[in-house]
Amino acid sequence: MMPQPLFQIKSLFLFDAHAVEECLKWFPTEQAERITGFSNLSRKIEATASYSLLVEMLRSNGLLKELPLIEYAEGGKPYIKNYPELHFNLSHCRRYVAVAIHSSPVGVDIECRRKVSQSLIKKVCSEDEQQSIAVAQDPDMEFLRLWTRKESYLKYTGTGIVEPLTSIPPQLSSHIIKTHPLPEGDGWVSICF
Repeated sequence: MMPQPLFQIKSLFLFDAHAVEECLKWFPTEQAERITGFSNLSRKIEATASYSLLVEMLRSNGLLKELPLIEYAEGGKPYIKNYPELHFNLSHCRRYVAVAIHSSPVGVDIECRRKVSQSLIKKVCSEDEQQSIAVAQDPDMEFLRLWTRKESYLKYTGTGIVEPLTSIPPQLSSHIIKTHPLPEGDGWVSICF
């Protein structure tokens, strides 16, 4: 049993259409077909980089020698076929991918810096959270910090959004959520386990 999740972030800087083509040559057929089914190149790059990082982490930590076959539970949470003892989660934003692996359920979310609308803040955040965003030095970044915490929890549960986001507190006594800034203050990543 792993006391702490394995966790890594990778930049998408070196991934392009050629890198996707090269990676797909060694991916399992099902994974390659899923990725080639995406019409958007940036989505193909994110999916390829996520899977590549997952494989790299599984192999370098001696957790799995063969290529993992990823399937999806009813709520959309990914899992590795035939390895119920391994839990993982993936996330991506414009410039990064994040992967978390653990011996129990885990969720990860990564968000790059972006402008956030007031309507989104009201939809996602409680009154107290809206107040903390309003007085923050960088309101957009404070929202993204709170968002990654909530989203990592939802990805941990694997249920998807089944309750109002405003009701999910950024601090949960029953779970550990760790939040880290991205390089150069470019956003946030949170992991829930």
